[in-house]
Amino acid sequence: MIPVGTPCARCLHRSRNARYSAVLPSAALVLSGASMEQRAGSLVGAGFLVDMWSVFEDFVTAALRAAFRP
Repeated sequence: MIPVGTPCARCLHRSRNARYSAVLPSAALVLSGASMEQRAGSLVGAGFLVDMWSVFEDFVTAALRAAFRP
């Protein structure tokens, strides 16, 4: 278990991990115990919302596509 506030390791962007470049900032927020802020006028909301059904569905679709690839 990583203690809260521990600095995240730096990830070097290479061709092998290019597909992860879009989610690395979000992963760093989660690992550091931080969150994103959404500002609308004088109201501030902080949170992290993920549609887990969509994440799971995308994972299963990608796994099955790779498994049945000729």
